[in-house]
Amino acid sequence: MKKKILRVIIPIAIVFIAYIILDYVNIPTLVGLTPANINGDMFSAIFNSVIVIVLYVVSFYFIDNKQNEKDANARDVTDVLLKKTYQECLDTLKLLDNKDMIEKYIIPKIDGKKSTLENDIIHNLQTLPFSSFDVVIDLAKNGYVKKDKLESYLDVKNEYRYLVNMKIILFDLVCPENDCQYAMYQDINARDKSLKNKLRDLLS
Repeated sequence: MKKKILRVIIPIAIVFIAYIILDYVNIPTLVGLTPANINGDMFSAIFNSVIVIVLYVVSFYFIDNKQNEKDANARDVTDVLLKKTYQECLDTLKLLDNKDMIEKYIIPKIDGKKSTLENDIIHNLQTLPFSSFDVVIDLAKNGYVKKDKLESYLDVKNEYRYLVNMKIILFDLVCPENDCQYAMYQDINARDKSLKNKLRDLLS
């Protein structure tokens, strides 16, 4: 940025200094020119216009540079928030692979008479990785999250919530006893494996 500004300012400064020297030494008279024939008002108007243009260019470069820094920072913040979310999702899914842990520490805290949303422990596990959801959406609205990244983020959110719910509710579905249970067992395992692989890809 500084180099761009100097390229504009230095030539103007040289011309200005040269003009002062010419006027002070009165070189036009020495070489036989008549200063009275020079339109001073026009020269002054042109010089003032040049100064305005220089100030505009300097301001433009300064504002543009600040905006570029702001955009870069916003994109960096977005990447940090997304990676943090994906890592927490992956860690929680791995944690829920431990069926003994679910039975001992989670199931006793679940009220079977309440819905998933009303059971705090399930709701918290589903939503904690997405605590920055509103921030990410605001960044997306301002153009700092590309469409494909936003789509992946929302897909992960929906699939993660589903798997947390199913892995807790059906934690004891280890040996399916009928076709329906087997289909559910296969579906949960397949989607769990697929989401974990997707999260690893997104983190890399």
